Amino acid sequence: MNYEEVMESRFRNFPWWIPVFTGILASCLYVFLLYFHEIFISGRIWILPISGLFLHSWMILLVHEGTHRNLTRSKFDRWILNLASAFVFLPFYGEPFRASHLKHHAKTNLPDDPLWPRWKLELFKKNRILYVLLEFLPLVSNIFSLFWKSSSEVTAKDKKPVFSKETLFFLLLSFSVSGILFYWFRPDLWFIFGTFFFANFWGCFRHWCEHTGYSDKRESNTFYFPLGFGIGNHEIHHENPNLSWLSLSLGLRKRKKNISIFECFAGICFSKKYIHYAETKENGVSLLSSSELI
Repeated sequence: MNYEEVMESRFRNFPWWIPVFTGILASCLYVFLLYFHEIFISGRIWILPISGLFLHSWMILLVHEGTHRNLTRSKFDRWILNLASAFVFLPFYGEPFRASHLKHHAKTNLPDDPLWPRWKLELFKKNRILYVLLEFLPLVSNIFSLFWKSSSEVTAKDKKPVFSKETLFFLLLSFSVSGILFYWFRPDLWFIFGTFFFANFWGCFRHWCEHTGYSDKRESNTFYFPLGFGIGNHEIHHENPNLSWLSLSLGLRKRKKNISIFECFAGICFSKKYIHYAETKENGVSLLSSSELI
């Protein structure tokens, strides 16, 4: 067992330790977001990048962890991730993220990886600047994917997505909760849009740090990310998605980092040798984990 797995087994000896500790941290994040809203409406719009980072952390802590059932280890995690999305006025996010992210883990960097479709790989190779701009704009890349036809894509009949009764229930629940909270809080719409924009901005950097670099033998990286709650321990996360954020956070301190946010951005913008690891999968290269303990 690696260090993270040892810590996880210890934490799980007390089943409610991780859910309770997560709830306390999430409550702190939410209070900060409410405080940032007050700062924003007082005219200090510079707070938006910070509020976006806190929203991004909120989504990691509750939505991402809930997707993997790493909080309560039960079906209740699905309630948590959807309510967490609803509480920050993103009711449309929880269920689609859950379905997409689980498929991402099953199909990491393959052509049918929902986080890295073929059109993104082509655009990444042909026009990095346009790719970066599209990724920075929330939901734009999702819309763009509807119209982009890959030159190497085999024509096939599109399959209509099937929504289960559970999915529809949680979407209706999320929209209802968001509507009630919006009526109650009456938040500034510009604050919501701005925070969402910068949460997406930070999410782009996180995704690039996870799955881009100079190596042709990696599937993902290990890196430090501000308020990441263990998300930077990404190689280990892909090896064992059932490890909680707490175990990953502790393990991250002991593991060698192989990329940084600044190296990542510079590589994407200025280096032709910088690749997305989907390219190695496309070329049939066998990817090996390169996690290292310091």
